[in-house]
Amino acid sequence: MERRKKILNDKKVVPIFVVGSPRSGTTLIGNVIGNTNSVCNMEEFSGFFFSYYIAPREFYGVPSPYKKKYIRELQEFSSVFATSITLKKNKQFFCDSTPWNMLIINDLLYKYPNAIIILVIRHFSGVIQSLEKSYHIGYKWAGANWIERANLWSKFYSNAKFIPQKNRVILSYDELCSNPVVTLERFKNDLIQKGLDQLELNYNYLAVNNASGKKITIGNRTEDGSIYLQSIPSYNAESWTGDIYDQILPIVLDTHIKLRDLCSNNYILPHGYQNEY
Repeated sequence: MERRKKILNDKKVVPIFVVGSPRSGTTLIGNVIGNTNSVCNMEEFSGFFFSYYIAPREFYGVPSPYKKKYIRELQEFSSVFATSITLKKNKQFFCDSTPWNMLIINDLLYKYPNAIIILVIRHFSGVIQSLEKSYHIGYKWAGANWIERANLWSKFYSNAKFIPQKNRVILSYDELCSNPVVTLERFKNDLIQKGLDQLELNYNYLAVNNASGKKITIGNRTEDGSIYLQSIPSYNAESWTGDIYDQILPIVLDTHIKLRDLCSNNYILPHGYQNEY
């Protein structure tokens, strides 16, 4: 118990949560920053999401006087576990890049008021196209139709407004695909201002495809093993139709406008996109 209290009170460890909609690039960005000297990469850890979101809902009907205490201790253990792993690795930060943390962002900020929240934004067109691929390989949460996928995008990004500016670092996936060199340099500088001193981004992960199915990547590995960055499309223009747009626009428009206003110049339309929104 004393060891647990000591770990919980350790202020040297700072969390980094990479959030956004599923299929917005959170896993990619988590790996780019998570495999650096000062960061413990927990990848899509999801321990916080499980203890704050899934467990309380699954235990809702459990007839036990100890239910609430169990949930509280489960939530505390998520913090203890992440912090202890980080300390053992002699790191200053841990990075959890599951996008589902967006749904518990207020809980995370209450627990960690000093957390760095990397908000990865991506236009709804590319997200719902990627969700379609995910659904067809077995991820039922990705939505069986365009309406369900649009609702998922809106559900996640409607929580972006809860992230205070002092905690927030914004990265646009569409901008990253369009202009990777400039976007990553600005992203790196933003992180350094948040306390990640002497940060070197790991470009190796930009040459790894974490999405469903094969596609070209931002990073291209040469014969000598080095990585050069290239512009790639952030949505499939050939499969984007007016019918899809008409179906989803009433669902995504309000969130789209609010996200655009919140993120100012960071929220851009995909390169070559023809619709108004």
